[in-house]
Formats: sequence, structure tokens, C-alpha cells
Amino acid sequence: MDERAVEIIAEHELKTNEKLIKEFESLKPKPFRGLISLVVLLGGLYVFEYATNTSFFENGGYFFFLAVIISSGAVETESNKINKRIDTLVKLIKSGAIKADD
Repeated sequence: MDERAVEIIAEHELKTNEKLIKEFESLKPKPFRGLISLVVLLGGLYVFEYATNTSFFENGGYFFFLAVIISSGAVETESNKINKRIDTLVKLIKSGAIKADD
């Protein structure tokens, strides 16, 4: 093959890899996302109480609120585990311990 063609192919592969790495890095979880979710949930609770002019905690509403908090925490914990696993996999691939299939 022509030397120039090899250079063009290598340049294209490098750009593709850089693009994929940038996309991967942009998908990292943001810090304090659990805290932000909690603030949004509490803000929604406040807006609900303000708009309906009733207390959310009347007539057993706090059970629903507690269930939402618990389920949100469970989802956040599972999300953290998944993200740590993906980060560990990327480290293993970069270290060469795992070979990526081409």
C-alpha cells in the first residue's frame, strides 16, 4: 500500500479513537448528583404543598415520601457500583491486563 494511504488510515483511526475517548469521558457521572436529586425531590415536595395548600404528610403521605427516598437511594447506590465497575474495566484495558477485541 502507498505510504500516504497508510498515514491517512492511521490518522483516521487516531481521530476516531480520540472522539470515542472524549465521548466516554463526557459520560462520567457528575459529582454531587445524589445531593442534587435530593434537593430536586425536596423542591418538588415544597411546590406540591404550596400549590395544593395541603400537607404532604397528612393521611399517610409520608409513607409514599419514604418509599421514594428509599428507592432513590437504592438506584443511586446501584448506579455508583456500575460506574465503579466500568472505571475499573477501563483501567484494566489501559493497563493491558485485558485485551480489547478488534
